Amino acid sequence: MLAPCPEGWREVTGGAVLECDPYPEAGPDTCAAGAAHFPGEAACRPIGDACPTGDYATTLPTDGTVLYVNPAASAGGDGSLAAPYASLAEVAWISLSAGTTVALAKGTYEGTLPLRAGVRVVGACARDTVITGVDGPVQTVVTVASAGERAEVHNLTIAAPRQFAAVAQGGREIALTGVLIDGAQLIAVSAIDAGAVVSLEDSVIRDTRPGQPDGTLGRALDVERGGRVEASRVVLERNREIAAYADGEGSALVLSDVAIRDTRAQSSDGGLGRAINVQFGARLEASRLLVTGNREVGIYVAEPDTMAELVDVIVRDTESQESDGAGGRGVSVSRGATVAGARVLVAQNREVGIYVQGAGTTVSLADAVVRDTAPQVLRDEAGRGLNVQEGGRFEGIRVLFASSHEVGVYARDSATTVSLTDVVVRDTKSTPGSGVGGRGIETQTGARLEGARLLVTRNRDVGILVAGADVQAVLTDVVVRDTGARSSAVVAGGTGVQVQIRARLEGQRIEIDGAEKAGLAVAAGSFADVSDVSINRIEPPPCATPGCEEGLFGYGASCVGSEFRMRRFEIRGARLCGVFVAPGEVFPDPASLDLESGLVAGSTIGACVQVDGYDLGRLSNDVDYQDNGTNLDATMLPVPGVIDTLP
Repeated sequence: MLAPCPEGWREVTGGAVLECDPYPEAGPDTCAAGAAHFPGEAACRPIGDACPTGDYATTLPTDGTVLYVNPAASAGGDGSLAAPYASLAEVAWISLSAGTTVALAKGTYEGTLPLRAGVRVVGACARDTVITGVDGPVQTVVTVASAGERAEVHNLTIAAPRQFAAVAQGGREIALTGVLIDGAQLIAVSAIDAGAVVSLEDSVIRDTRPGQPDGTLGRALDVERGGRVEASRVVLERNREIAAYADGEGSALVLSDVAIRDTRAQSSDGGLGRAINVQFGARLEASRLLVTGNREVGIYVAEPDTMAELVDVIVRDTESQESDGAGGRGVSVSRGATVAGARVLVAQNREVGIYVQGAGTTVSLADAVVRDTAPQVLRDEAGRGLNVQEGGRFEGIRVLFASSHEVGVYARDSATTVSLTDVVVRDTKSTPGSGVGGRGIETQTGARLEGARLLVTRNRDVGILVAGADVQAVLTDVVVRDTGARSSAVVAGGTGVQVQIRARLEGQRIEIDGAEKAGLAVAAGSFADVSDVSINRIEPPPCATPGCEEGLFGYGASCVGSEFRMRRFEIRGARLCGVFVAPGEVFPDPASLDLESGLVAGSTIGACVQVDGYDLGRLSNDVDYQDNGTNLDATMLPVPGVIDTLP
């Protein structure tokens, strides 16, 4: 599903589908000074060019003006190779013309790089050429003083400056190649206003420090008011608050072959720790991206006209917020934003794998896996694979939701739509402490579910729950298999499909194979019209404790105070009742069950009728009852109740 893997990525087998990973099985290597393990590469290598044996880089141009700076030289040089400048302050930066190269020898430099357009600074290598910034009111180490041809910085480290590392403002461009930015303050790299562009390649930004004394920020990348940052073969690690931030119409964050990991909480309040935050009309384009070990949200996209395109993206191991234990979402999309993704893995996050909220919000995924979502740390709740609410829309094609907690796919509220095609929802567990949930799909309070070619299997509580007035589900070619805990002495769950509280189901070619309580249950004033239905193996687990009533429930299809029509069907092996009809208990609606062209076989009672004077012809229109203990019985049996919906 996630194959073919990008070049240099490892194939991960052993799960339900083949996955891809940009690092070896043991994870990224611990690298020596001046080196990094970039995603998609086999091992550590130098950041930028390898260190030369001499003082200067071996890649300096052979034409144009080259000025030399060497901190080991005597002051008063002329910038030639024979008499280099001794400090950055000796360079007449304001007078340099486009095409000039400033070569920095190995050593440590105090100062800044106030570049003009088209000027190039080349260090010997990232390990051995270090700039520390300055004490004083200067805000940024690297700036561009004029618009025009982009300025360039290569092969050096900016270490623990008391300011931003690099900023481009409107109409100005900087390219950073082979640069390590270690311990910048507030923000490492920023592009602000239209026409401002910063590009990074073969670079690392780490350990950005918060502001003092307020303890805010600590970002690696910041794009605002129409700026643009492009990053390729870049690692962002151990930054604070938000590693990569884009805000405002026209702002763009373009990432390829990038790893963003271990973003820390904001120092001031212990909040956030996000990898990526895109909002208010900004745009994210991400390919071959790893987001791992961050906090609160891995990728956050919000507000109208904000867009994100994700291709070959992994979001995993997002932890809850440090301050209060809340959150831990993999991807959060809200308030009118749009996300489109292909070959996306969202794994081992907390609270919600993918969260979609608000009118106009749309998420479309093809070839995706959302797995192993755990409850948030704060409370023993959630752990949902997908949560769509308040008018959001989700479209999934070839998506696997596996090993969620509470519910695999959840949709609620008017105008909310979930459309699933060629989707598997499996192995949903109850929350560990409370035992709540374990549902494959839940649609409630006005939402709409559209499902085609679905497999919903090995969920604990309910395979598919459709609940509430104005809720609609349209299902075609759906298999719901093996629903139930198979370990409880008293059956509390284990229903394949339940429609309740004035909800509506229309379905074709539905197979329900293996459930503990009921196969297809329609209750509390609801409506269901289904055809070409197969229901098999509805069997409560055996009793294991004193007081358990053996054989409680085990209904193939049940209609309680609802309207239920079923055509061209087979019900085999429903332990107690093949079909069950009874008046409503929650709503006073009459029970209306109509069967046509079907088979009921292998039940203790073929048709359990608890409605006085019910027209039995409605249950026998071209319907065969075979191999049942009794074909018809009016014995009073337990009535399947309404299932509590999740908040």
